[in-house]
Amino acid sequence: MASEHGAMSNSRDRLNFLRLDDDAVSAMTAVRPLVEGCLPAIADDFYAHLMKWPELQAMLGGGGRIGHLKQAQQAHWSALFSGRFDEDYFTRAVAVGVTHERIGLGVNWYLGGYCFVLEKLIGDLHAKCDKARFPEMAAAVLRAAFLDMDLAISTYIEHGEAGKMKREMLALSDTVDREVALTVGDIEKQVKRLIEGACELTGVASELKTMAEAVAEAVSVTSDNVQSVAGASEALEETSRQISAKVHGTSQLTDAAQQKMETAAATVEGLKDATGRIRDVVRLIQSIAGQTRMLALNATIEAARAGDMGKGFAVVADEVKRLAKLTEEGIRGVNAQAHAIGQATDETVAMVEEVTASIQDINAIAQEVNLSSEMQLSATADIKGNAGQAAQHTGTVHGHALSVLNQAERTGATAQRVNELSVVVNRDVGDLQRRLGIILRSSAAGDRRAVPRVAVGLAFSGRLGSREIKGHTGDLATKGVVLAGLNDPSLVGQAGALELEGIGNLRCEAVAASVLGLHVRFRDVPAAALATIAAAQGRARAEETGYATLIQGVAAGVIQAFEQALKTGDITEADLFDTHYEPIAGTDPQQFLALHAHLTDQVVHQFTEAVLEKDPRIVICCVADRNGYIATHNKKYSQAQRPGEPVWNAANARNRRIFDDRAGLVAARNVRPVFVQTYPRDMGGGNFVVLKEFDSPITVRDRHWGAVRLAIKP
Repeated sequence: MASEHGAMSNSRDRLNFLRLDDDAVSAMTAVRPLVEGCLPAIADDFYAHLMKWPELQAMLGGGGRIGHLKQAQQAHWSALFSGRFDEDYFTRAVAVGVTHERIGLGVNWYLGGYCFVLEKLIGDLHAKCDKARFPEMAAAVLRAAFLDMDLAISTYIEHGEAGKMKREMLALSDTVDREVALTVGDIEKQVKRLIEGACELTGVASELKTMAEAVAEAVSVTSDNVQSVAGASEALEETSRQISAKVHGTSQLTDAAQQKMETAAATVEGLKDATGRIRDVVRLIQSIAGQTRMLALNATIEAARAGDMGKGFAVVADEVKRLAKLTEEGIRGVNAQAHAIGQATDETVAMVEEVTASIQDINAIAQEVNLSSEMQLSATADIKGNAGQAAQHTGTVHGHALSVLNQAERTGATAQRVNELSVVVNRDVGDLQRRLGIILRSSAAGDRRAVPRVAVGLAFSGRLGSREIKGHTGDLATKGVVLAGLNDPSLVGQAGALELEGIGNLRCEAVAASVLGLHVRFRDVPAAALATIAAAQGRARAEETGYATLIQGVAAGVIQAFEQALKTGDITEADLFDTHYEPIAGTDPQQFLALHAHLTDQVVHQFTEAVLEKDPRIVICCVADRNGYIATHNKKYSQAQRPGEPVWNAANARNRRIFDDRAGLVAARNVRPVFVQTYPRDMGGGNFVVLKEFDSPITVRDRHWGAVRLAIKP
């Protein structure tokens, strides 16, 4: 509004400086009926003069193009002499200058052509007007003509530099676009390689995990076995110690037994000697007994000789004889016993010798066993030590195997996350090109429109090629129109005709298809159609004023609420501008939660819900951050999602979602006071609704946060 006010003030200064006052306007009104009849002939002579110059001929074209230019030129001259120097006149005059600058018509050609026309006009005026009023009328014509030239040449200068800058910016935009495309292509290749590497890493991690699990299991079994061996080694060592102790005790016993056997052998040997001595005594007694018996026999014989004198002696002799006999009989028994004792003693000696030899053999074996037992004990101790070390090392290996298994699992998880991140990066890189393209094309520097377009939703019907079409327009310009939602690439290049509501039937050709719809260029638009298009654009602009004021009020309220929340500490600046969106599990379409969602839930509805009640044409009024994320939508679009019903959710659960399509990004990144656009709104399930949207920026503490989006039905 400030720039328009400045432009009007500048226009009044120009009128005042050229003295186009009421008297001049009155003179202009008198001139118009005198020269209007001459305009067709002047136009014919003018273009005949222009066509003599090859440069101009190539620039202007011929045939129908010249006819259209003649009509436009006559209409402009007629309006010039009407004396109405209002906003429409200034707009048309500036448009003439823009057109001349755009087609490359130099100022010298323009001034020369204007001189040719002025000569014809003043000549015809001098011939037809009252000679007394001629100076006044000629002065009015010259003043109007110089105003017209002033506006056109000023536009030349402004748009010449602006055009140069525009072309440079367009070239830069194209360069950035190409470089982004190339860079994105390279990044996509690298991301694909990263995805392949991540997949390979996932496979390797899976194999490593399998191997680590097998190793861990084997090591676990080995560890158990080694622990068992270590335990058995301890038991073996203890048993060996006991055996060694017993063997050592046996050796000691055999040594003692051997000593006792040696003593026994010595005793038996003494017994043997005693037995021999007994035998000698027995033999001696036997010899004495024999001699005694012989003596008794001799005594008996002598007693018999002595007669009665020898009877007493005979009795003694008989007793001696009887005693000798008893002695012999006793000695025979003793002899037999002595013989038996001798025989038993010999046998005992032999047995003692054998036992002694056996004990000596046992003692030697016991000594060998004792030595072997000591060696076994030493070996068992070594086994125990080695088994203990093996158990310790096996435990360490088992721990490492478990660590390898954990690392393998972590590697697998990391590889999976790298793979997921690679897919996300690949998607985001693709989105980067789309987003940059949208931003560049939506910026003033990247705008390739030769004429201004206005967001106008007019009903249309018609045919392109062999296909019947109908719907609503999005953008409307004097040279073409966008058919919202009709973005079928197969229609590009098809020619046909459209019947536009309030404008009429126009021949056209489809030139492009985009997310906005089908871009159609008009062919040979009649002057009457141009006027109705301009009128439709004017009505649309007039309608936009009220909604622009309304949305700017909403934006101001939201900004004030955000700044108050920052001041009271309800939210930090970092959280308000944070762009980390946490996915909400189980939502379809995907919903997200941002750190500022609790704040928008608290403060936004007091501004947005009230707006919906002001005008039944208003469909939505919501707040989006600079990435198109809408934490808090209108209440009717903030219903809880229904599981398994994504189409219903897309239309009725639009809060907590990111809308980064063209319309969403253009709205979110807009920094103009008010930006107007039309677009087909995706309601899910292939259902689209054409909306006209007003976007006003939200700036908090000199930082662009996002925008208010207000959409109406066309």
